[in-house]
Amino acid sequence: GFIVHIDIDPSEINKNKLVHVPIVADVKQSLAQLNQAVLMTGNNAPLRARILECAGDAWLGKGNREKARESYRKALENGNNADLQQKLNGL
Repeated sequence: GFIVHIDIDPSEINKNKLVHVPIVADVKQSLAQLNQAVLMTGNNAPLRARILECAGDAWLGKGNREKARESYRKALENGNNADLQQKLNGL
């Protein structure tokens, strides 16, 4: 797989897994910019769904269930995924 790690704390990069693209930045701003880039590239619904799911996971990891729920809902709009639906139902 191809691993992109976004974290505001540079000491967290490569801590658990070796990453291919380390990005030291605010995750909220980075994901917003990444999402905009994907939205501008045409019909990439599966990729948008995966990015939004990752954003939801990040929000959940930070304890923000509402933002996670919002990201998961948007991800489901871009692709039907039973695992994603299960995550959303668990919130």
